[in-house]
Amino acid sequence: MNKDDFKFFTEIEVRVSDLNYGGHVGNDRYLSFFQDARIRYLNRFGYSELSVGENIGLIMSESHVVYKAQAFLGDVLKIGVRVSNMGSIKFDMEYLIVRDKDDTMIASGSTRMVGYDYAKMKVSKIPVDFYDRIRNFEE
Repeated sequence: MNKDDFKFFTEIEVRVSDLNYGGHVGNDRYLSFFQDARIRYLNRFGYSELSVGENIGLIMSESHVVYKAQAFLGDVLKIGVRVSNMGSIKFDMEYLIVRDKDDTMIASGSTRMVGYDYAKMKVSKIPVDFYDRIRNFEE
């Protein structure tokens, strides 16, 4: 996975609250970075985690993080986001985190997102319009 594989990027600056006792970004913060980037990606299309159309939102069923290098206070992190493995009720969102100043890969990972009807509290099909908009962007 490299930067050229991504069409969408957003930036996040590392804050004091992101650091652990070792003085670098804590492992738990990367899922928060993924979520911030995911929300910004969805917003680009007019969606949110609670609404991707037809009263359907998204819920996470799985996550993976691969740590490559440390990030520190004040680092500006560029986070790439893309969608893959689209199915009728689920898809994967993949992430790449790179330190802006030296292009060092900090982490990569993925989250499995599932269509979810929050009113009925059950898994649901993801609207075709959502997939069409994502495909048009990603291709």
